Amino acid sequence: MFNFIVSLSVEDPFFYIRFKHMDHQPKKMRYLFNLLVSIDQLGNTICGGNPDCTISARIGYFASLKTGIYRYYWKFVESIVDFTFWPLQGPGHCFKAYQNDPGDVVNNNNVAFFRLIMTFFIMATCIPMSAFFYLIYPFRKLLKLER
Repeated sequence: MFNFIVSLSVEDPFFYIRFKHMDHQPKKMRYLFNLLVSIDQLGNTICGGNPDCTISARIGYFASLKTGIYRYYWKFVESIVDFTFWPLQGPGHCFKAYQNDPGDVVNNNNVAFFRLIMTFFIMATCIPMSAFFYLIYPFRKLLKLER
């Protein structure tokens, strides 16, 4: 039928897995996917973003802008999230997440308080996830985690 690139979340549990024929995936897997995306969107909403957009897509949008006073902040955060997901998706996780949500409007809410919350949220989730993802990286073919 068709292929999906699925962004799992808690900042996605932050990785992409290719699901072939999502219709044939077990209901538990679809439920897990939907749950993780909703947690990611909740995190973005708490950080002052659009409730229908993931944190990775928001970071990808702001980091891709050519100008802006906070461009270096967004590039820094993008590098952390991209590093976290590199073992599972390869380079450019945030920009790909932004491209996968073409209709979503990203809030231009650059209040320092929300950026601070987002930074703590990303650090608290990405550091342990990076350790886990880099640990399982050598076993990706065995676990059927494609890039």
